[in-house]
Amino acid sequence: VTIMVDGAETKVVAEEGAILRNVILEAKGELYNGMMDKAMNCAGAGQCGTCRVDVLASSEGVIGERTPIEQAKLKAWRPSVRLASQTVLNGGEVTVMTKPKK
Repeated sequence: VTIMVDGAETKVVAEEGAILRNVILEAKGELYNGMMDKAMNCAGAGQCGTCRVDVLASSEGVIGERTPIEQAKLKAWRPSVRLASQTVLNGGEVTVMTKPKK
C-alpha cells in the first residue's frame, strides 16, 4: 500500500483482508483533516465520513466496490473517493491519498 499525505509518500505492507483505515493509522499516516475530524471520527464504524481517501491507482480486485454506507456518505464525491474504514484490502498494490479535496 502506498499512502500519500500532503505530497509525502509512505509504502507499507498490509495483510490481505486488512482494513485500509487501520493500515494507514498503524503506519502513522495522517488520515483526518484537522482537529475537528480527529475528535469527531467514529472509530471506523462508517458513520462520520471523515476517513475519506482518494484511490489514485490499484491492481484489479485489490478493493471492491463502494459499500452501501460509502454510497450514502460519498454521494457528492468522485467515484475514486472511498471511506478508509469501509475499504478491505484484497492483496495487490494500491495507492491512496489521504485528505482529498472535492
